[in-house]
Amino acid sequence: EVTASIISILPLSDEVNALKCYSSPANLDQASKLYYYICRIPRLVTRLDCHEIAFSWQNFSKQVSQQIDIILKACAEIENCKSQMQTVLSIVLALGNYLNSDTKFGNAHGFKLEAINKLEALKASKSTNGSMIHILANLVTDHAVDVFAISQSWTAIPSAANMSLQQTMCDVTKLEQQVNKMNQEFIRIKDAQENIGLDGVLESCKGVVTFPLHRRLNEFLISAKPKIAVIKSDMKTIEKTVASILGAYGERFSLDGDEDTFKRFFSSIFVFFRSLRTAAD
Repeated sequence: EVTASIISILPLSDEVNALKCYSSPANLDQASKLYYYICRIPRLVTRLDCHEIAFSWQNFSKQVSQQIDIILKACAEIENCKSQMQTVLSIVLALGNYLNSDTKFGNAHGFKLEAINKLEALKASKSTNGSMIHILANLVTDHAVDVFAISQSWTAIPSAANMSLQQTMCDVTKLEQQVNKMNQEFIRIKDAQENIGLDGVLESCKGVVTFPLHRRLNEFLISAKPKIAVIKSDMKTIEKTVASILGAYGERFSLDGDEDTFKRFFSSIFVFFRSLRTAAD
């Protein structure tokens, strides 16, 4: 918090340019004197950014890792109930073909997944208060009653239904950029030590981590580099797994494309099976 507060009060570029006109702070007021001396601290903004990253990165990476775990577990839950899902979706397809038997939409070989969430709003008949989801629930009760149990075992899908994979991707990119920034600053200081001993100071300590920021960067990188490698590997696994799952249900997906396909899929599945179970009760 202290680092963030310091960053927030740093002089703006136009203020820095104005202070460059002064060779001495003698004629400046107290606030301007503070800015005068701040502007003369070498690489202050970068150094403060590094301190802030060092303070916040671990918690941030933990949050991202938790999001990734939810996505991976949600994918596993979908895979584990594949046969039951195929069964109930086959019943939906058969029901749709029956209702559309006298139209050009009859005898379909498949349907868009988003259609399953329209069943609850579609009335079964003018003479009843029920909807098509109630008819489907009756059919499932008669032919595949075990389907009702699968959504009760889901622990990750409800959370995944409300997650943005696009945001998770952005968070992973930010984490990697922060690690790269810390690594670049670490190398810069190390090179300075080896070449000129940081302005000629401590020449006898070349190659040794002796300066506070350099030491902090070194400790950070030892911890962060393995973690970001695991996170990036998990994201590659997510890309392949989610693309495979969505492809099996007729949905196209790419990490470079529309992220809504991920959220829409898991949201549609979760809402549909929740509505189906409620209709059967």
